[in-house]
This record gives sequence, C-alpha cells and structure tokens, in this order.
Amino acid sequence: MALAATVSRLRTEVEELRHALRTQAVVEQAKGMLAAEFDCTPDEALAHLAELAAHNSASLLEVSAALLGASAPPELPEWGDAAAPHSILAFDPDRYVRDARGEPPPELAAGVGDPTAGAAPPEAAGYHVAVAALDSATTADELAGALRDAARLAAGADAALLALLEPDGSLRLVGSAGMPPRIAMEWQRVPAHVNTAMSWAARTGQPLWLPRYAEAKDRFVLIGEPEHHWMSRAAIPIVLRGVVIGVAGLLWERERSFDERERRYLSQLGQACGRRLPAVVGADAAPPLPGWLDWVQLLLDGLPGSVAFATPVRDAAGSVVDFEVRAVSRDAVDFAGRPAEGMIGRRMLERYPGTVPAGLWRACLATFASGVGRDIGPVEYSGTAADEPRSAALTVRLSKFCDGLLVAWSRQEEQRQHERRLSLVQRLANLGWGEWDLIGNRISWSEQVYRIFDRDVESGPISLEELTSLVLPDDLPVLSNVLDALLERGRRVETRFRIRVRTGVRHLRVVVEPVLDGTSRPVAVHGILQDVTTEHRAQEQLSALQRKLTAQSRDLAEGHRLATTLQHALLPLPRGAFALPGLRVAVRYLTAEQVANVGGDWYHARELPDGSVLLAVGDVVGHGVPAAATMAELRNALAGAAVVTGRPELVLAALNELLVAKSDGSLATAVVCRYEPASRTLTWAQAGHLAPLLSRGEKAESLPRPPGVMLGVVDRAQYVSTSVRLRPDDLLLLYTDGMVEDRRDDVLTGISRLGGSLRRLRAETADDLTGLLARLRRANPADDACALAVHVRADGA
Repeated sequence: MALAATVSRLRTEVEELRHALRTQAVVEQAKGMLAAEFDCTPDEALAHLAELAAHNSASLLEVSAALLGASAPPELPEWGDAAAPHSILAFDPDRYVRDARGEPPPELAAGVGDPTAGAAPPEAAGYHVAVAALDSATTADELAGALRDAARLAAGADAALLALLEPDGSLRLVGSAGMPPRIAMEWQRVPAHVNTAMSWAARTGQPLWLPRYAEAKDRFVLIGEPEHHWMSRAAIPIVLRGVVIGVAGLLWERERSFDERERRYLSQLGQACGRRLPAVVGADAAPPLPGWLDWVQLLLDGLPGSVAFATPVRDAAGSVVDFEVRAVSRDAVDFAGRPAEGMIGRRMLERYPGTVPAGLWRACLATFASGVGRDIGPVEYSGTAADEPRSAALTVRLSKFCDGLLVAWSRQEEQRQHERRLSLVQRLANLGWGEWDLIGNRISWSEQVYRIFDRDVESGPISLEELTSLVLPDDLPVLSNVLDALLERGRRVETRFRIRVRTGVRHLRVVVEPVLDGTSRPVAVHGILQDVTTEHRAQEQLSALQRKLTAQSRDLAEGHRLATTLQHALLPLPRGAFALPGLRVAVRYLTAEQVANVGGDWYHARELPDGSVLLAVGDVVGHGVPAAATMAELRNALAGAAVVTGRPELVLAALNELLVAKSDGSLATAVVCRYEPASRTLTWAQAGHLAPLLSRGEKAESLPRPPGVMLGVVDRAQYVSTSVRLRPDDLLLLYTDGMVEDRRDDVLTGISRLGGSLRRLRAETADDLTGLLARLRRANPADDACALAVHVRADGA
C-alpha cells in the first residue's frame, strides 16, 4: 500500500501544478499592471499584492483577479464534481491601491469592480482566468473544452467546436467538447461549398449569431442535423495577425438571445483561442487514421456495461509505464462506482493505484504484451482516494485492441443487483429458464423452474425423456410433437401442456428452441417455462361467465319478442289519424331500444254508446311479459268500465280494485278522459299520471291536475275528476313518462321541453297530426313511450 499512497500523493501534486499553470497568468498580469501604475519593480508589485492579500484575508490569486476586474478560479474540485462558481473578491481599491499623491489611479479605480468599464471584457468576471485556462490547453479537445466551460459560465453554452481553415476554403474539425462522437466524426471536414454558419464566418471574417433555430435552418446547413437539434448557434472567426485561420463554434440546447455584452465577451474568447490553437494543433500527434478515436468511441457506445479503451504511455526507453484512457462506454461507471466519463485523459496508475496490489496492473501489461485476452476476478480492489470506496469486488476482462487495451469490468454489486432483478421478474411472472445439454448430458434450471415443478433443488432437474412421466396422458401427444420438432426438425416450438405435481395439476406454457451445430444437428435445448395455471382457471371462469351471459341474452331476446308480440296483438296501432265524434285522433307508440325495457305503455280511444268519446293513456310499472300482460288486463277492464259508467273517476276506481285484487304487487298510472262533442267539454281524472298538454294558439301548457293516487297502491282509493271547455282547433296531447323523463333533468324540465316542441311543431305541421307525432322526440330512448294527439275539429262533427 506504500506504493499506492505514493502514487496518490504524486497525483495530487500534479493536479496542483496544473492549477498553478492555469492561474499564473492572472497573477503575472496583476503584477505588470501595478508595476506600470506605480513605476516599481515586479518584486515590489508582488510584495504589494501580498500585502493586499494579507489585509483582506484572501489568497494572492483572488486579489490579482479582483484588481483585473475578474474572478479567481475556483479551488481544485474533487474528481467528478462540477466546478464551483467563480466568486468576486469584494474590497475597496480606493483604500488599498493609490498613487504617490494618495489618489487611486483613475483607470484602475474605474476598472476594478465596475462591470462596464476597463480594457478587459467587463461582462465576464472570470475572463482572465478563462484566458489562462485556454492558454494552458495542450490539445485541441482541451482547448475546445476550456472554451465551452468559459462560454457556459458566461452565456450557458452547451457545446463548442474548433475548426481550421484549409487552403481550399474547407473547414477541418480539430477539437470539440459537448458534442456526441458520431456527429464529431461525421463533420470532420466541411467542404467549402457546404453552406454552414462556420463556413460563412470563415468567408466573411465576421462573427455570426443565430439565436433562433428556424432562422438558422432556413439559411444554413446545420451541423448535427438531423440527429441532434441545437436551438441557438454562434460562429466566431479566429483571426491571427489579421488572417482568418479557423472558426470557433458554440451551440446551445435552448434558444438564447445574445445581448451586446455576451457577443463581445464570446468574440474575445474566440480570439483568445486563436492565440493557442496553432500551438495545440501542431503539438497533437496525428493518429494513423483521422477520427480513429471517434470510431472507437462509437464502438464503445454500442456496448453494454463498463468498457474503456486505453493506449500505452511509454518512457524514453520505450517501456510501457502506464495506460491512458481514451474512450469509455456510455453507461460505464469506474471502479469506485462513479460516472466514468471523468476517466478520459486519465492514466490508470495515476488515477487507480489500487490496480497494482489487486493484480490488475500486471495483467494489463501481460495482455498488452502477448495479445492474449484474459478474464480476472472477482478480485478485491481497494481505493486510496477520499472519494473511493474502501474495497469493491471486480470482475475484469482484458483484450488487446489495435495499439491499445480494451478493459471491460463489472462490480459484483451490480451483478448481484441484476440477479435480484432477474429473480424478481421470474417470481412475479412465475416463469423460469432451463437448458438441456444433449451432448454432455448436463441440465441447468433456474430456481423458479424447481418451484413450478414442485421439486426440491437437491433432487436436481429432470431430462426431456423424464418429463413424459409428469405430463398428463391426454397431453402426451403434444409433448411428442414438441420433441419431434426440436430434435428431428430443429425448429423453435411454443405450446402448452399439463403436468401433475405433488400439489395437483399445473398448466405450463413452454417456449423452447434447439441449439444446432455446423451440421444442423441439435446439441442443446434452451427454453422458458411459465406456470399459467391461474391464468387458465381465470380463462375457464370467463368462458363459463360468457356462456351464462349468452344464455341470458337469448332469454332476454325471447322475452322481448314475446312481449312485443303480445303488445302488437293487444294494442293494435292505426296507420294514420282517425276520426271520432268532434275529434281527429292520432297515436304513436315508441318501443324501447333496450331489450329488457319493453314495458306496459298503452292507450285507448273509442266512441261510447251515448255518443261521447273515451280517451285514455296508461303505463304499467315494470317491463317484459308480465308488464305486457297487466297492460292487457287494464285495457280490457277500461273498455268494460267505460260502458258501465262514463265517469272517469269511477273508471279509475274500478281499475285500481282490479290491480289490488291481483295481489302480485302490480302498479300502474293512467289518465282517463271523456269528451262530449255537443258542448266540447272534456272531463278527466288521473291516477299518478302526468296531466295532458293543451295547445291553444301560441301556448302549450299542462291542464290543472286533480289529485289521484297510483293504481294498485291503496284499496278503495277515491279519484276526483275535473272539466275543461275546449275550443275549435285546440290540440290535446296525452302521453306517458317516456316522453319527458330523462336522468339528466327533472320531470318539470322535460314537460316544459315537450310543450315547447309541441308548440313549434304544430306551427310547422299545421293539421298533420301523424307528422307532428313523428317529429316529437322522447326524452329516454331506453324506455317505452306512448303519445295520443287529439285535435278538436271546427265543424264539431
């Protein structure tokens, strides 16, 4: 572990050196500014900076950044943590920075802490630190990353790319950050005739700002389309000694409007890239194939789990002293369980010294030297950094790939989690897998298959031949066909059969397929077995219920047919309007749309022996054949009672006694009217029924309703009649509740709606009673309805 501790300490020192290189430029600029203002030596300026830092309890870097109108870079972050936001050092320059006369230098006082003044870009507090980061980049990708990070802090940019201008006017992509590898690979070179925003900036030498996606799409060919949509773009020409040498591109996931300060700041960042770009491009070792790492990254993105590609790091003698990670798979996590994207650019021994005692380092060297892949583990990996776990069990696979090493690893914790999930799926779905090796006679079952077969694990699995002893005799032909398809024809089979186990009979769903050798001979059988006994029982219950519902539906249909036939036989309907003394009468009967709701609605209209007219409408409570039969009894009794006595109240009393005497709970409502043509007098009574509607002139209103209880409710019930004098051209409408009763409204609303329809339709149909009734709509199509229209003739005949 001493070696691991030493490597960890050296790694920390390297990080500190890198931080010092990135920030040294800020301190040097502050020293130069103070030396120029106070006409002093650089050492004296440095001493003055140290004095300011001590007085403000701040670091030398923070004081320098504040004097330059910039913020200090954050402290070194832990690996994998996002960079901390920049913070402005707050102190009064008038108090600490003064000239020989005791006054602050005007230009210095205006620049410090003033976001709108000074030679440095005032709209970005971290400009000097950003420039220092750009100047410390060693590769084009690092330069693009530094540009992206600075632009993200200032304007929220999501991706950056750098391209060099070729002699023929084309652009060659040399670095990118935040861009998917596939897109970076596909846009390695942009010909001059392809009209992109970056090409336009290179041709014109002017920055281009495209805040709106629609405008950009209309004007240019968009980098990244159609796989990835960036909503806003900026292209900044990189100018060196008056000549455009390349273009810096910035991309935003969301649309962003660029104000003047952002444009000025981003433009200056682009020019800062220009000072460093030639150096990093010249320093980059050209790979044997342009974009080869993008191809490797694309390959790894298609692989599951954690996979990394690393290239060797050699010393002066050519010996491999480390491996540098160049690409990682999309879903990878490192040995410590952290997102592995931070591994790129890191060295194995530098970042993971625990690989030495675990034996992984020696295995990497051996695999790279021999080219022979190997599997290692599980091995215990012990971390040394504060953010690493104390130990983790790893399984590692090493393979030589090109001039590098492919390292695939998995943490045992993840494997155990996958196993738990697989077990959960098998348990919830009550299924398992089985494998039968036909050559080696080896059989493997998952735990759930043992549960399905109600078999102890100690007893072991059973062969395909032994399976026949468990299958029910009726299903043996099914199993025989399965084995024939697998072993003779080499075909995949999906079927169902039953087996008998200790707890009873179980229904199995089986999906099996053979594994064939080069001669198409089966060497193994793989399959999934699922216990579908519960599903089968539910299906049987559903089938029984469906049969029962079908029988009930037939009975209902037969009852509907009988009830309808009985209604038509007992209640014949005239084809059109017919005449009675002094009246013209039309009737309409509407059958229920639902089979079960055929009821006992009825009407009666006939001339009595004394020359008067009997009119009646009624409704039997209930549906089906019983209601139709009661309706027939009431209608026949009405005809007899009307001959004996023409008084409506006595007719209703007789009908009430009929229903009370039945003792079967039959109930009904009715309205009975007697019309005398000579005097045009209508005498009527009701038993729990709706009052007739009288349409006279432009009005349609219900007649005042006398009291009266439903038929069949009270023995010896008394009913009261009332009279009204009708006029020529009056229209009387007798109806049952199916015309007005609606679950959505109350009865009064339905009566009002029916009256309005009667008034409107009478004006439209004139004296056509049949047409009027045909256009009247009932409120409830699910119930029977009956309507009797009576028109008083002007001639009185």
